[in-house]
This record gives sequence, structure tokens and C-alpha cells, in this order.
Amino acid sequence: MFEFKTAIHEIPAQQLYYYYLVLFVLYLFFLRGVKLTTLSLTIMLLFNQGFLLLIDNQGVLIKILFIILAFVLLFRGRFTFVNRKEYRILIFSLLFMIMFFWNYIYSGVSLLWGAYQYYKHFMPIALYFGIKGLKLTMGQMNYYANLIIKLLRFQIVFSIVKLVVIGFRENIVGSAANTGGGIGITMAVCGVIIYWLLKNKEFKGNDWWFVFGLVIIPIVSNKRAIWILYPIILVFLITHFISRKTLRKLSYVVLLLPLILYIGLRLNPSFNPQKKVWGSFDPDYAMDFILSYTGISEEKRESDLAQGRLGTAMAVIPSVASRPFEINNLIGLPKARSGRLSSDSFDMEEYGMVSGTITTGFVLMLLQYGWPATLFLLLVYINMISTIPDKRTRNVLMFFMLWDTFLYTGTVLNTTFHSLLFVLTVAVAQYKSQYVSDGQATANTEQIPEVLFAVRSAN
Repeated sequence: MFEFKTAIHEIPAQQLYYYYLVLFVLYLFFLRGVKLTTLSLTIMLLFNQGFLLLIDNQGVLIKILFIILAFVLLFRGRFTFVNRKEYRILIFSLLFMIMFFWNYIYSGVSLLWGAYQYYKHFMPIALYFGIKGLKLTMGQMNYYANLIIKLLRFQIVFSIVKLVVIGFRENIVGSAANTGGGIGITMAVCGVIIYWLLKNKEFKGNDWWFVFGLVIIPIVSNKRAIWILYPIILVFLITHFISRKTLRKLSYVVLLLPLILYIGLRLNPSFNPQKKVWGSFDPDYAMDFILSYTGISEEKRESDLAQGRLGTAMAVIPSVASRPFEINNLIGLPKARSGRLSSDSFDMEEYGMVSGTITTGFVLMLLQYGWPATLFLLLVYINMISTIPDKRTRNVLMFFMLWDTFLYTGTVLNTTFHSLLFVLTVAVAQYKSQYVSDGQATANTEQIPEVLFAVRSAN
């Protein structure tokens, strides 16, 4: 019934416009209670970039709007205190920036082009400190967390609309993007963590409809990793403490695992021999695909050139470690104006990889930035996560970030949408862990003028 197409298949313009028209109508009739503040506008823009990409497919307008909002947040902030961990965030960000631009200078590429590419690393740091400077009360942070959840509910509905209007597509996710389906995974993971925090770290009754509804977003975008990652994240969240209630919940999850496996293998075209939605159930075929995809199957390991995420990691990491002070390993390979590796100076086969093969985020970072900048960027996010007082929340976010970096695409650290939503999740976690107190209300800088209320929130 539904056609499956990957990201390389272009969506017909008429179909795309019709899809966004339906989304706009849904917003028009059902979106209520949005207060127009700098932070809410940032969140709204984050989840609705797709509308602007219709008129500017390069995303220049989106970048300009994000930068303006970031500077407004920073200028409105009151930074009376920066703790030791946040001081480290600033230091490691500065060190990363130096290494980042050093590559552009060495490659002979204009620093203006470098600044254009650095935007994706500037925005999450600016948002993190921008939120800190606002000194929000707990009630205000609850409002912004609920706004994110509200927008995620829309993304679930939009994904169903996409399935009906367009079909299974990797290259469009809700109203957030027209390229790449990986956004769906970050939406699901960060969304369930924020929702868990809002529900006082316990899902009850109807809460589970939203928890499992989030999975629709990456599934409709044909992301395979969610079938493995999401159950792990849920186990992290619901095993806050071992009790009869927790064991009962885990037993439900265990009982559902065979059903989840069955549906997952038939629903994803990559996991069945027919390569179609709702193909046959063949676990052996699925396992062979996973081993081949990651590059650790017997056939791939016998090849002289590495393939797949893990295969390329086993080729590149030892190569960098054996020559740590070679210039390309220190500052990364030469860049093109696009910010990507220059095809004139980078040959995958010279690094022991099959041309065009996929890699993990960590491998790509080593090649693009060099190992010092890669280390500094990792330390930025590790220190950011470590500011969360609650150990359970801190561990689950750390796991997600490290999993994405070392085993998946590395988009949490390197793509604007992923990093901004991740930073918003960290900010919510800080507040819900009593990182800041309601006593800061007197210094609040995000007061919302009555004249800017779009609609009075019932909350």
C-alpha cells in the first residue's frame, strides 16, 4: 500500500506543497497557548524549519533567524555566576573553535566560509548559556518543556499525514526537515526523556500512548536504529529503582519484545528479503544485514578495504593513533568551501575504506577536525551533561550522546537540529533536578509582555 523511498529520491514539488498545506491547517486549528518570547520563538523555529525550506532550500534564512534569536537571548541574559563545569564548557568551546578555524586557514579556504560552517557549533553553546542567563523560574521552564512536548505531539500527527500523503520517506520528518530522517531518532529519544521528567520520572496509564507514539516519527522515516535504541532508553528510564511496580513494568516490556521484533523486521524494508514494507519475517536475513551494514560480517572483514560504521572505525582509529602528530590527524583533512572534506585531498581508499561507505560520527570527526578538536567537542558536551545533578538523567543523556557519536552518525554533536534539541533537554533536566530554584524569579529576564501573547496559555 505504502511506497518506500530513501533520501536520494526527490519528493515531487506538488506533493511536498500539499503536505505542508495540510500541516499548516492542522497548526491553524489546533495549536494554542503559545507565548511569543525569544525562547519560544527559538523552539517554534526549530520544529518548523521545513516551512522555510520550501522558499529557501539552502537554509540561509533559517540560519540568520537562529543567529538573531541566539544573540537576543545572550544580550538579555544576566550572567552573575558561571560554575566550574560551565567554565570548562567555555574553555573547551574556545579550544575547539581555534582548531576548527586553523583547518580553514591551513586549507586556504575563506574564514567567512568557515564561520558559515561553524554556525552549527556556535548555536548550541549560545542556546545553553542563553537559557542560563534568562534565570527562568521552575514554572516557566515547565511551560517551555510542555511546549516541546506539544510540538512533538504535532510531529507524531504530521508523521501519520506523511505516511498517507507521501509514504515512507527518509528525507522528510514532520515539519522539521526536508532532508535526512535521523532527526526522528533525536525527537523520539529527547522527547521521551523530557516527558519522563515532566511526569516526575514515572509513566502511568495514558502516558504510554505518547511514549510509544514518539516511535512513529523515526519509523515512518525508515530509521532502523530506533528499534534497538528506544527500548534501551526506556529501560534506563523506568528502572529508576527496583520495586514490585518496576519489575511488573519490565515484565510487560519483556513480553512485548517478541512482538516489537516481529513488527520491526517486517515493517522496515532493510530487514526483510523482499525489501518492502511488511515483507516476510526472517531474523537470519535481518542479522546478516546488520553485520554487513556495520562492516563486521565475515565477508566484509575478509576484504582489504573496510566498510560500514564499525568496520571503518577499526581502520581509521588505529591509523590516527599511530600517527597522532601528522598535520592531517592534528587539524583534520583539508576542507572544501562546503565544509565537507575536499575530494582533491581525501581518498577513502587511502585510509583503507571502500569509497562511499558509511562511517560513525566519531570517525568522520577525526577526519574532518583532527583528534584534538574532536576531543574538545566531546568534552564540551560531557561537561554540559555533567551539570545535571540527577545521576539517572545524566547517565541516560550521556549514553545517548556517546552511542550517537561512536556507533551512529554523530549528529548530536554536529547537526543544528539535533544539538539544539539535545541542549534543550539538558536545560529541562537541570531545572527538574533542582539545578536552579524558584527563588531566581526576581532576576528573571524572560518576562513576557502581555502585548506579545499569541494566545493565553491555560497553564
